[in-house]
Parts: sequence; C-alpha cells; structure tokens
Amino acid sequence: QLHVFFSQRVTEEGQRYSSTANGIYGFCFGLAGIWGNILSGAFINPKSVEPEPFYSVNDTTQEDDSYAFMDSDVLDRVPENWLIIAILTFLLLLPGYFVIAGPPTTSEEEKQKLLENESSAEESTAEVKVCSPTGLTLFLTTIVIGTSSMSAFDLYKDYGLKVIHDDSFLNIGGILIPVVGAVGRILWGTLGDHVSLRILFLTGNGLSFILQVLMYPTRQSKIGYVLNTSLLSIMPGMMTLLPPSVKKYMGSGDIALKYGIILTGEVFGCIYYILMTSIIRKYLNDLVLVVVLGIPAALAIIPTALFIRDPPTTAVHR
Repeated sequence: QLHVFFSQRVTEEGQRYSSTANGIYGFCFGLAGIWGNILSGAFINPKSVEPEPFYSVNDTTQEDDSYAFMDSDVLDRVPENWLIIAILTFLLLLPGYFVIAGPPTTSEEEKQKLLENESSAEESTAEVKVCSPTGLTLFLTTIVIGTSSMSAFDLYKDYGLKVIHDDSFLNIGGILIPVVGAVGRILWGTLGDHVSLRILFLTGNGLSFILQVLMYPTRQSKIGYVLNTSLLSIMPGMMTLLPPSVKKYMGSGDIALKYGIILTGEVFGCIYYILMTSIIRKYLNDLVLVVVLGIPAALAIIPTALFIRDPPTTAVHR
C-alpha cells in the first residue's frame, strides 16, 4: 500500500515528533469518510427512505433480523455514486502529482548530526524480527485496529438500520464519526511523542474492549449510540503509533518491510469481524457478538504489558 510508504517517510522525516507527524498525516487520511458520507446520503437517499425488513430467500414468511433498502430509486443510484466517488478521488489525487517534492536539503553539518543521531539510535535498539513476541504483539494490535474500525463504521450502520430506522440521522452520525476519528489520530500522535507508547497501547486496547461491548446497550439511544461509536472510531487512530513503534521496538532496519507485514494484521481484524458477525448472528445473539468482537482487544493487553518494553537510551555526544 502507498500508506506504508507514506508512513515510513513521515516517520523518517519527522525525527523527534514522528508520532505527531503520523497523526497529522492520519488526520487527512481519516477525513476521506466525511465527503463520502455526505455524498452518499445526499445523492443515494435524499428523501431519507426508511429500510425495510429483509426476508429469507428460502422462507418469505419468516422475517430475518436485518433490514435493507428495497426502494428501486435508491438502489439505482448506488452504482452512479461509486462512479462519482472514483472521479472525485482522481481529481483530489491529481494536484499531488504536481506539488509533491523530496525532503528539503540540509547542510553537510546538519546531515552529519542526523547521521550521528540515527547511528546512536540503531546501536541502542537491537534488530527484532516480526515473528518475535514484540512483533507479534504489534501485529495483534493491528488486528484490534481492524476490528474496531469495522465495528465503528459497519456495525454502526447495521445496528442503526435495525433499531433507529432514521437514515438522515445515521448519515449525520456517519459524518461525525470520521471527524472524531480523524481528530483522534492527531491526539494519539501527539500523545505518542510525550507518553510511553506501551502505556498508550495498553490504554487503547482496554478502551477498545469497553467501547466495543457498549455498542449493544447504547444502540437503543440515538445520541448515546453515536457518541459511543464516535469514541470507538478514535481507537483505530492507534495506527499512527505503529510506524514509530516499529522503529523504536524493532530497530530501523527494513522498517518499511516490517511495518508492511505488521499492517496486514488489520486485514485479519476485518476478516475476524466478518466471520464472527456471520457465524454468531446465525446461532447466538448480538450481545455475544459485541463481546466476541472485543476479545482481540482484551487479549492484546497481556502481551503488551509483557513484551512492549522501552529500549535503553544512549546519550548522543556532539
């Protein structure tokens, strides 16, 4: 992904404030959902048509536990919406081709100081493999990020259609959630430069579990549900801590490769979400579902406490 390359460059160029730099980059990355939700709500369903109960294909008399849009006008506008999003995405990316540039040039003296700092940091941080306890712990954290992200955006809409039945309100919440999530990325990044990354991962995993479970009881209240989901959307912002964490805890060698492998945990988090929602809804209830979706976050707390340790620092002599 281009995201891996950008995060690596931001981490390298950010130096002391690499977490904050990743937070700012993540803020822009997270804002993409805002105009997508505005466009989808205004274009696909401008009249706020309510979803209808979805019936099983095998038994038309048995109402299933889900809702879907059956209105032909709404459904016909979905392909057109994707085409509009694709065109707008291209137009947004096009200016970057003309303005992107390499890092600013530095004097020979400044380059020498940077090399001294980097060599000192490399000496103080032993190279750690991805398959090590530290690497696997960071990988588990990305699974938490993937699961939280899917819950904040997919489960939000799903529960909303079942219980709230107000598509206009859900679209407003759908705009608020990426805004809060984007601001959360800056918050995580800023804290990452001033607070121990280990403490932040412990806090984030603990909050992810709590907010995930609260998805079930808060779904009966419009305001409470949107607030809880918005807070849950902050949790994926922990991704801004991963590039500097990989460099800090696993060494700077092959940092892009290490980060790219660890980032695949997010895909496994999404797969875990899809499998659990498909299986548990068929045989159990939604309360069990939200608890099971929170399990990766609860499990991540233990290895984070055991294996994420700040490396010894080495003084830099100038």
